[in-house]
Amino acid sequence: KGFVKGIRDGATVKTLFDSLENKSEYIVVKDKKGNPVESDSKIATGMTIELVSKTENGKKNDTVTVVVKADVNGDGLVNDDDVEKSLDACCNRIKYTEDEKAYFEANDTNGDGVLDVLDAFNVSNMRYGNY
Repeated sequence: KGFVKGIRDGATVKTLFDSLENKSEYIVVKDKKGNPVESDSKIATGMTIELVSKTENGKKNDTVTVVVKADVNGDGLVNDDDVEKSLDACCNRIKYTEDEKAYFEANDTNGDGVLDVLDAFNVSNMRYGNY
């Protein structure tokens, strides 16, 4: 199971659809509980994107999990809660399970595989528009 990255905080499902061109598959975006979301919903860390075949009776071809950089809490925005969670993670007060890997990835802002004070600093800077 892979990740899709590079989606900016505040982006909506419609924004995602408009940026993609795929004639043989359609895309279903689901929330963390597996429910399809509306086009005006914000894309958030932990959501899934399913590629479904238009020609093979709706066969699911692939599923990826969304990672929005610095959206540590999975609400689609970078806010004070993300800064707090990032600080908690770099101080080892939060441990991510395998099922929470997308949130780890969102928090690992420099991509080095370690959650540390630099990541918390980057999340804070993204929150306050300095990144």
